[in-house]
Amino acid sequence: MDKLTRQFFGDAKKVVLHPSEKAQVWDQISMRASSSPVKLSSLEKAESFAGITRHMQRNPLKVQKHPLQHFFALHRVGAMAMCAVLLMGAGGGGAVYAAEDAMPEDILYPVKLHVNERFMGAMHRTPERKVEWDQRRLDRRLHEAEHLSQSSGLTEVRREMLEQRIEKRVESFQEHIERVPEERRAVLEEKFQARFEKHQEFLEKLDSGEVTRGEMQKFKKRMLDVHSRVRKPRDIYPKNEVRLEQGVTGRKRMDIQNGQNVAPRPSRDLPLRGELRRR
Repeated sequence: MDKLTRQFFGDAKKVVLHPSEKAQVWDQISMRASSSPVKLSSLEKAESFAGITRHMQRNPLKVQKHPLQHFFALHRVGAMAMCAVLLMGAGGGGAVYAAEDAMPEDILYPVKLHVNERFMGAMHRTPERKVEWDQRRLDRRLHEAEHLSQSSGLTEVRREMLEQRIEKRVESFQEHIERVPEERRAVLEEKFQARFEKHQEFLEKLDSGEVTRGEMQKFKKRMLDVHSRVRKPRDIYPKNEVRLEQGVTGRKRMDIQNGQNVAPRPSRDLPLRGELRRR
């Protein structure tokens, strides 16, 4: 910067406008802006947005996590246990206990779902225990649905909520049952099927009540669909064609006819009782 330029800027800094002059200049600027507003073209808008995006990518926002929040994120089981202990210690033990019998229309129902069941679920580590807990939670949801279906509490919102939670329990059951030993799997699946069939019988016997008939029909249809997806081909046999044979020391046969067990028949490979006496 040469001497003349520095002198120019120095003199310019010494210029002071009168308040009336400032007002007049501002009025001129305002009139110009209102009569000829600045409008960006599509290209200018795109370039501006691209510049903002590049700046955001170069300078990402860093979220500062609280140490306590970080602990809860890493130790979910311990965090839930701590919450339960704190809740009981703060005088909420009675609320936690009372929430076990809460229904969807009760104020303690969220405590039952998000505190009690999550804490108890975290205690089950083996696949078989997880399957049993899935069955228990499914039984709870079906019991709640049966309770609401006998009153005016089965609203559209609660019906959809129960349907989603029941489907979630079925999916969790199917996921965990695959890791259970084969000899125990059949027993657990049979118990699971029995509870669903019992619930279907309840819905069929349910007469008209205060519950909206339309909501009841929607729920029954959804549960039939869920039940059909749970059933596996190996669980469905023709009643008159099932015949199980199991080899033992001699041979033991059990015929299942018309859906009823028949007493085991003596095998041809073993001598009859009369033949033993003659020998």
